[in-house]
Amino acid sequence: QQGFVISQYVKVGDIVSKGQPLYEIDISRNTTTGNVSAAQIEVINEKIANAEDIIRKLSHNKEETSLSLDKQLKTINDSLKETNQMLANAQTGLKKMHDNLASYDKYLSDGLITKDQYNYQHSLYFQQQSTYQSLVSQKMQLESQVTQLNSDKITKTADFDNQISSQENQINDYNDASKQALTCHIYVIRVNHISTTSVHYQLMRLPLSLCTDKDMALLPHNIHAENVASMSLH
Repeated sequence: QQGFVISQYVKVGDIVSKGQPLYEIDISRNTTTGNVSAAQIEVINEKIANAEDIIRKLSHNKEETSLSLDKQLKTINDSLKETNQMLANAQTGLKKMHDNLASYDKYLSDGLITKDQYNYQHSLYFQQQSTYQSLVSQKMQLESQVTQLNSDKITKTADFDNQISSQENQINDYNDASKQALTCHIYVIRVNHISTTSVHYQLMRLPLSLCTDKDMALLPHNIHAENVASMSLH
């Protein structure tokens, strides 16, 4: 591991023994004054706050969009209901006029009406037939709009849900990164064993509970620390 020495528990000339702490190093630092973990947590918390803000906005926009589409659907459904009523009336009137035309054929042959009167009745029938066809087209258009709006509502709701889910996944990732950043990055170099010519050390990570409240009392000394101070740490 590489890092900066933040505590030194021995000095040249001290006697050390197995298990005794020699130094503490912080591997989270990349400068002599800056702590990477603290900076990471600050950035992560900012990202979490931004993601939560995006979720709130997306939820609000989802609700507003749904209300808008519901309002449009109500308007169109009301128009469709009115059109269906008009269509039913037009169909009833058209049937009556069609039935009456047979009588007008007889009236014309019996000389009870003129040709102009006969033609006028046919003209009224064709007008009613045109009105009926227009209402049929209007009904089809309204039904198509209802179908499209229902489809839009499903699609847009799913799109909002996907965006919200994506932000929630990011928050989970940020929280995992935050936990990782909170892991103690302080290691203690302890004497592992001592030979006649050298001192072998062991690098141990501190528990998180001791990262800010460390009890590093020195053990009894029984070896000269000059060997420790001059050894190569890898």
